[in-house]
Amino acid sequence: MIECKFRRFRDPVTGTYDGYELIVQGHAGAAPYGEDVVCAYVSGIVQALGGYVLNAEQAVSPHVVLRSGSATISARGDLTQAFEMAYIGLLQAAESYPERVRVERERRKLMLPE
Repeated sequence: MIECKFRRFRDPVTGTYDGYELIVQGHAGAAPYGEDVVCAYVSGIVQALGGYVLNAEQAVSPHVVLRSGSATISARGDLTQAFEMAYIGLLQAAESYPERVRVERERRKLMLPE
């Protein structure tokens, strides 16, 4: 099962959402390594988001780690459209392969240093 967790962080001072994170873990297990179309589906979306976050001028403090079976992508800045595109794409994967992909979304306050 591939689990995808999206988070948006709210700045406690301004009250606006300005931080984003996607954590992906697991394997689809639909076919042998290198032949799994579900994995390829999810990986394409996640790698595209990671590339965008690393190259977008508006991304503040981008962090992208892509590994086999896991990925973490996070940044602050005006990245709503990029993360929403990835969210919708992964929801479509979960609808097509509900036994292989799960997507969650949550919002929380962004903890800022004192």
